Amino acid sequence: MQQGRQVVQHATLLKLPNELLEMIFDELIGDIGYVSLCVACKHLLTLAKHHLPKFYRWFQPEWAGCRLICLGEYTRTLDQLPERLLAPHERDKLRPEIENSHSVYWTLADIYHEPGSFQSYITTKWVKRIDEDHRNGVYGKSFPACYWGHQTDVMLFYTILSDKPYGYTPQPLPGGPEVLCNLQKREYVRKDGLSLPPCVTLAHALFVQTIWSPSEDLGIKCEDDDIRDRIKQGPWAGDSFCITTIETLPDIECVEEYSEGEEDEETDEEGVEDRDGGKEGGGEASGEGPPARREWTDVTAEVNAVLVYLFEQNKESLEDLDHTASCRIPGSEWAAVEIMGQYWQIVNIDRREWFQGRFDGELGEWFFEDHHDDLLEMFREKTEVALPQKMKKRLIDGRRVTQRAKLFMLPFEVLDLVLEELSSARDHALMYFAITCKDLLDIAEYRIIEFYKKSFLAWRDCRVICVGHYLDEDDELPAGVLTEAERAWIASEREWGNCYGIFMAHFTDQRQRKSYPPFSVPHGYTSVEQDSFQTDNNMVLELYEHEPVSVSSRADKEILCNISKREYVRDLALYDPEIPMCVTLAHALITLICWSSVVGYRLQYNIQAVRDMKRGRWAGDRFRIVTEGAFSNFEDGGWTDISEEVGVILRHLVKENPDRLKRAAQK
Repeated sequence: MQQGRQVVQHATLLKLPNELLEMIFDELIGDIGYVSLCVACKHLLTLAKHHLPKFYRWFQPEWAGCRLICLGEYTRTLDQLPERLLAPHERDKLRPEIENSHSVYWTLADIYHEPGSFQSYITTKWVKRIDEDHRNGVYGKSFPACYWGHQTDVMLFYTILSDKPYGYTPQPLPGGPEVLCNLQKREYVRKDGLSLPPCVTLAHALFVQTIWSPSEDLGIKCEDDDIRDRIKQGPWAGDSFCITTIETLPDIECVEEYSEGEEDEETDEEGVEDRDGGKEGGGEASGEGPPARREWTDVTAEVNAVLVYLFEQNKESLEDLDHTASCRIPGSEWAAVEIMGQYWQIVNIDRREWFQGRFDGELGEWFFEDHHDDLLEMFREKTEVALPQKMKKRLIDGRRVTQRAKLFMLPFEVLDLVLEELSSARDHALMYFAITCKDLLDIAEYRIIEFYKKSFLAWRDCRVICVGHYLDEDDELPAGVLTEAERAWIASEREWGNCYGIFMAHFTDQRQRKSYPPFSVPHGYTSVEQDSFQTDNNMVLELYEHEPVSVSSRADKEILCNISKREYVRDLALYDPEIPMCVTLAHALITLICWSSVVGYRLQYNIQAVRDMKRGRWAGDRFRIVTEGAFSNFEDGGWTDISEEVGVILRHLVKENPDRLKRAAQK
């Protein structure tokens, strides 16, 4: 900035007084446009240098001294929050947020959103969705009263409380062992008092102390009712914290807890931070002396006992901590992988498609959520694929009008090229074109049948895998699954990260056809008589919504066949008193095709077979579902029945996850 000559600027913006320019910089704090304005010229950069520290703090916030709470997703009302968490004016500000929030994102965990601090960290799709909702008025303006933690790992507590940016590997502070301090209750936890492996840190201590949720589902195994109740309504939820050393602990300034008897002063967002002690001017009530100093209380033993219990309950899930480098979350593998879980997605490598269904999120969230019969349909044999009976009858019945339009002067081959183009563009465009007249429907019939086959038979005998979000970038898919060309393609797309990111970026939703049906006829039909309009629209929907009938159904005895390894699972093996009817061959398939570098199922388990699911023996293989009779026709020896092995896994998951199973059993 000091070197080189300074060009005289003639832009209208620079004719404004410096005071106005500085006001503009203040308004842009938290917006990436701030940087663009800074580097526009040396004059603006000189003016902005005093604001840069504030800009850095916006994106690297300091949470020491701020109220924190790990809010459960199902906390839906203000009455479910800790009683002393919010001041009256904060409750009044939040109440309309809840009443006016979007019907889909209506919990408190969704409404609370710190609008700038972690946009570089939170998954891009969540940031975009929240920001769009803010602009559209779905959410009101948020305020930094609590920690908003949807899709965010608990390690943020540690990196922020340590006053270090994300990605920084925490180093021991000088002055003795580190301690996590509760600035309101004057309680602390010593890091050297945690009698657990190094992977368990003060972040986990903070986590079990600040959880607040009405739900019994903690996402981790906890059979002790007293400990579960203690965790789900953490004694520190909503308090203020910092991390310091045992030697400097006596000098830490504490924060008074909010009292209902205090006068409710109207404050802005800075005032909220001041009361918490996070900024200057906080900590003392106006006109009063400092609060009487209480002694610090060491609660390390109590917190350690909870962590030890959780560690013992979930130790089978924690044996893969050495595989967590891909998470990029130093020192918090347990929280990031096992408590928060990872996303999984079922993909078809051959078709470059991912399956919509309910398969979106952590495995534990959707594994028992449904029968997943729509997934099984993708592999079932179909009856002869043909046009709907009503449509075939329409082709035969009635007279066929001689078409005199110039379109029908074109050779059949040219018309077929038109149909091919329409089919590749938008499938229902093909339907609209086909119902124009009987001649075109006759010509387009085989194209429509191809569409049906593409939509409903596409996954039979294809390579299918359920990829985990935490798959290391250098961790490849199972040997022999990918061709050399596919390997080269994945290597060229590493900007998207691991295979999960690449597949989600480039593959398409297999059921996109069902997601976006034709709701109305194309623009230009308004001049057509209403009767014709309705008739044509009904014909299109009849073609579009037709589904070929499966040869088999859940009432038949079915077999899930692995064509690649010549192994199979019989659905009869699932007819077990310990396995409810809502568990199907789809669940068997999912347990066999998972592939990731870490476990992260968010399912409870304590056997090796479940832990090994992350390297599924069928991942990337080819499958089909046949009836027992059809299987006997092509069973020529060399097939292996692994039904019992799969049954052991499913029986164990059913036993260990009764709460998650209830939702599926009720469907």
